Amino acid sequence: MKVELTIPCIYDSAMDFSEGLAPVIHNRKHGFIDKSGNMVINCVYDNARGFSEGLAPVILNGKWGYIDKSGNENIKCVYAYENYEGPEPFSEGLSCVNVDGKYGFLAKIEE
Repeated sequence: MKVELTIPCIYDSAMDFSEGLAPVIHNRKHGFIDKSGNMVINCVYDNARGFSEGLAPVILNGKWGYIDKSGNENIKCVYAYENYEGPEPFSEGLSCVNVDGKYGFLAKIEE
């Protein structure tokens, strides 16, 4: 088996690919690259996690929300989380959220 470096080592940190994109950190900001190394979603977020069910949780200005693979905020960054643990990935169409110290679930509703 032959192994070669296909994406240069230019990021401060990177995580595993999920749904074709990987979260990366550059200059303390988070964004996403594709498997060719192209920046798909610019590094503008304070934190980001991998995609699940087409959405990725991100944090911007101290609030969590979710973006789609085009970088659109499908769920606005308005949710606060204690200790910045952030939301869980979507599973079975639901994700746990914290609003004003109380927990509930966001549901994906297909239009």
